Order: sequence, then structure tokens, then C-alpha cells
Amino acid sequence: MNTSELLSALIIASERAGNIARICRLDENLLSLLVQEKKDSEKNPSKTLSEALYSPVEVSSNIENDLPQLPNNLGVWIDPIDSTAEYIRGGLCMEQDFILSGLPCVTVLLGVFDMDSGNPLIGVINQPFYKEESNGSVSQSRISKYVV
Repeated sequence: MNTSELLSALIIASERAGNIARICRLDENLLSLLVQEKKDSEKNPSKTLSEALYSPVEVSSNIENDLPQLPNNLGVWIDPIDSTAEYIRGGLCMEQDFILSGLPCVTVLLGVFDMDSGNPLIGVINQPFYKEESNGSVSQSRISKYVV
């Protein structure tokens, strides 16, 4: 698998995670269940909202399907909901033209690294709530890609 194919697969996986995050935000009942899961798990700091949202087995299986020929010396790092508090609170706080907090700050992070050296090789940052449509119900993503 070449770098371009690997990057494309990471982008697809980030969009899949972003779509799930958007769907969960649209359903108040589901969101309240996830927030309760987060509160109940605070006694165990390793349990996060992202773990409640995404089964590690499901994420691993999807990545393996997207990246079937990933060399053994490469690892994939996934943070399906970075900025969990922003995700739970939602909204938007701006000052002049700068977004200070809110859903646009939530990201899905995926990275590929060399497991021997620990060095990052490729990264994808997806902001699934970057821009709301005029009807306020659908968000557009913004994706940034990094290749070392």
C-alpha cells in the first residue's frame, strides 16, 4: 500500500467516525445516554466518552478492512472524539472571527506511526462539526492531512 492509498483510507475512516459523532449529537436520547456513560465512568479515568461511542473491536475491524496490507512495523493511533467536553456541551463561542470553544473544536484524530522508532508518519485531523449548514442540522467536515 502506497502513501496516497494509506492517506485515503485514513480519511475514509475519519469521515466514518465523524458521521457517527454527528448522528449521536442529533439524537438527544442517545447523547444523554453517552453523557451518563461518561459520568458513571469518571471513577475509572481510562473510560472515556469515545469508548462508549466506538467499540475498540469495531474501530480495529474497520481500520483493518480499510488498510488490509499495512506493514507489521506500522501502528495506527485513533482518537475518535478529541475535546470530549466540547462535544458534550455543544454550541459555539466566538470572539471576533476566532472560534474559542464549542462543537467546531471537536476533532477525530488518526495517525500512522513507525512502531520501531515511534515516529509519526501520516496524520489526519477531521473536524466533523466545522461548518453548519444554513438549516443548522448538518455539519460539514474540514480535514487536514499531514505526511512526514
